[in-house]
Amino acid sequence: IVEPSITSMMKNLEVNGAKLVGLDFKLKGKDSLSRKILSDSMKLNQPLNVSADNIRDSVRYTLIIDDATYSTQVNDSLLVLMNEGYRIRQIKNFWGDPIYQGINTSISSPDGFVFELQFHTPDSFNTKETFNHLYYEIARNRFTTIEEKILANSIMKEYQSRVKMPEGILGYNSVVNP
Repeated sequence: IVEPSITSMMKNLEVNGAKLVGLDFKLKGKDSLSRKILSDSMKLNQPLNVSADNIRDSVRYTLIIDDATYSTQVNDSLLVLMNEGYRIRQIKNFWGDPIYQGINTSISSPDGFVFELQFHTPDSFNTKETFNHLYYEIARNRFTTIEEKILANSIMKEYQSRVKMPEGILGYNSVVNP
């Protein structure tokens, strides 16, 4: 597996106070992986093996960066990865989204393994993990009623509305071309 070399590279991004968190959860659990494959298969009406091949976060990382250097450090981190032979496949800037604040990227290692790297501020990460995680689980559960989903989404929006947005991140367009 390529994970140890990717993890080693991710640790190189811990500069200027940036910190990798959640390394104990860098590998998606079997239950979560199975649920995602099944859900994607049903949602996209495709065979299980196709859904499994399209999973991009079976290995995932989170880098927390101070608000003051966030925009610059996201870009610098991506450039470091590119200089080491990694390919930035996708950048999703969720800053300004009502339910989730952060930047999620899909990246290929030099040998082609695709993984996820999330960029958060201390506040956006704390809100995601401490306040919204339970409501996120409720909202995505297929057995949750519509009313429960609406309430869960409303609560997540309220918590996210309190997250301070780093300067210069709204409409962020990386100098890195995915």
